Amino acid sequence: NPLVVEFLASTGFLRNPTTDSVKHSYPHCWRCKGPIVFRATPQWFAAIDHEALREKALAEIDKTTWVPPWGHDRIYAMIENRPDWVLSRQRLWGTPIPTFYCNGCSTPHANADTMDHVASIFEREGADAWWTRTVVELVGPGVHCPSCGVGPEMFDREKDIVDVWFESGVSWLAMRGREADGKDYEQIDLY
Repeated sequence: NPLVVEFLASTGFLRNPTTDSVKHSYPHCWRCKGPIVFRATPQWFAAIDHEALREKALAEIDKTTWVPPWGHDRIYAMIENRPDWVLSRQRLWGTPIPTFYCNGCSTPHANADTMDHVASIFEREGADAWWTRTVVELVGPGVHCPSCGVGPEMFDREKDIVDVWFESGVSWLAMRGREADGKDYEQIDLY
């Protein structure tokens, strides 16, 4: 804590540079029990009121058999009361969000053609290709920033991953109509 206070004071970001100490019990990480420092970061969100997504999700929750049954009320309350659903997480593992940012003007580049190109690479090499391949290779040929016109050599890759809960909830859809190891994934009752 003293190092953090010293750094914030030296950079002018400390609002009240006193040496008074405050003791409190919140917040601490539930896993490691260490103190948590909050920081604001950009995130990707899904607007769940877009095209009646909230109502559709609540209807599907009601149609589902929940084991244990209390799971219904928990997820129903989450969907019913949440303004948006966060899709991104800051992790060193997981499926990357296939988006790029122009270094010239900060415009995000995320379109279906580029995502399909990235998906074809992932299908052959796995998601680690996001880190082993260059941005130019991942973006694909002929892509330029729609705002300032620079090429992909001036792009940075998104560093966040897709939220694992969201990913696990939709991954079954990616398996529909596919066959692997002689199994028809269309016929699997539980995924």
